[in-house]
Amino acid sequence: MPKLLGLLIALPIIIYIFFFSPFTKIKSLQITGGANCIPLQVSLEELNLAGQNLLTFSKSDLEQIILSKYRCVKKMSINRIFPAKVKIKVELQSEILKIADTNLFLTQDQVVSDKAFASKLPILYPDRNLNLKVGEKVQDEIIAYVLKLTIELSKSDFTAASIRIIDQESIAVYNTADLIAVFSTKKPVNVQVDSLQLVLSKAKIDPAKIAKIDLRFDKPVIVNK
Repeated sequence: MPKLLGLLIALPIIIYIFFFSPFTKIKSLQITGGANCIPLQVSLEELNLAGQNLLTFSKSDLEQIILSKYRCVKKMSINRIFPAKVKIKVELQSEILKIADTNLFLTQDQVVSDKAFASKLPILYPDRNLNLKVGEKVQDEIIAYVLKLTIELSKSDFTAASIRIIDQESIAVYNTADLIAVFSTKKPVNVQVDSLQLVLSKAKIDPAKIAKIDLRFDKPVIVNK
């Protein structure tokens, strides 16, 4: 009975300390991995954490706030550090293309960025003005196709240097040796890249003698220099 009485007395105190006391109100924030994306001095108010309890704030709500405010963030992990600190580890979007004649880049998830961590990226020459804005996701099927193509080519022996959208059905990619590969937006990316890799890997073919490989047809069309 005395133990039960002691527990009943202690329980409200414990609840107060952990859920209502200023002791567990969030007081500090640590963000790692977000350089050049999230400001170093981002405040608790900006992330809707001011006045919130460390034990009861919603991680999913915080994640949605960060993803909506900072489109350069790809994903994150959020940890509660007792008694009053939130630690966020961020993974940023990867820029994979530079837009010609601009200081803008595209990430693999179609987000426009004005910063890139890689020093040498393929340059995209669009067929029209895209009216790009930093932080926005490009809602364009051809751009989405180009990004998929860029990712697949990065896994092959064809090192893309520049990409030119010829029209809505054809894309020309130039490698570092000025070899041109022409792709059709009407055919799956992986099928065409596999065909390109097969052409390049044939021992009897010297890539230096090839001017163009056209992958828009049932079989690749090879044009020699």
